[in-house]
Amino acid sequence: MAAGLLRQLCSEMAEEVEVKSAGLWPGDALAPNALEAMREVGIDISSDYPKLLTPALVEWADFILCLDPRYAGVVEDKFPRAEARVSSLPTPISDPYGGSLSKYRECRAVLREELAQFVRDLHGAR
Repeated sequence: MAAGLLRQLCSEMAEEVEVKSAGLWPGDALAPNALEAMREVGIDISSDYPKLLTPALVEWADFILCLDPRYAGVVEDKFPRAEARVSSLPTPISDPYGGSLSKYRECRAVLREELAQFVRDLHGAR
């Protein structure tokens, strides 16, 4: 969900970025409620299947954004060379995996707010 929202927000601000999604413990498939929650706001995330954060992906990334500060620490420990490129959202975002559609909607709303501020901050830093 975060990658889809980030792509949309960057597009709205005419920021040309390539966003990839990966996790430390990805599941086997996207949650149906995640797909539905994003479809409701016109975002198709069906191609964002769960992927493991790999050394190659870490090396590719100019910036690694974690949805929870605890995960940023894990990423930095696992990939020490990436430490300067790792950041996290200020508000930890709980993964609603397995939750109701309303939980995914709540998560989507918090993600949109946090990511919009992240994009504004990033845009202002240029």
